[in-house]
Amino acid sequence: MNRTRQQWRKAKSQYLFNGLTLAKVFRARMLEALYEAGLQVSGLPEVVPSQSVGSGISTLKYLSKYLYLGLISEKKILSDQNRKIAFRYIKSKSGQSKTLALLGADFLWLVIPHVLPKDFRRVRDHGFSHSNVKRLL
Repeated sequence: MNRTRQQWRKAKSQYLFNGLTLAKVFRARMLEALYEAGLQVSGLPEVVPSQSVGSGISTLKYLSKYLYLGLISEKKILSDQNRKIAFRYIKSKSGQSKTLALLGADFLWLVIPHVLPKDFRRVRDHGFSHSNVKRLL
């Protein structure tokens, strides 16, 4: 970023920044935020592993499901009969549509880890998700 002109500079290579350094800074800031929130955390890995993901397009597509869309759309829930919930999903490796019926409790165990904690918000109107970014892309 060119701070005087307030515009992005084109990178000279594929290298953006050192992943190990970023991981250390992220860990320190995360621990600081947890400490300020009154939470004590032990057993965190020393550094979170990072790796190159090419252009990042596939990663962006994966994360966009969590950042923009809801957890599961009503269209994908097919029925809830006999204490079972039937829903449709797409297998990530094959891209094929599949149907699965689970007991209500099992369905909740599958879904609950993806529910955002209290006071967290989806990133719909910020950063590259903002509607004005479409003009730039």
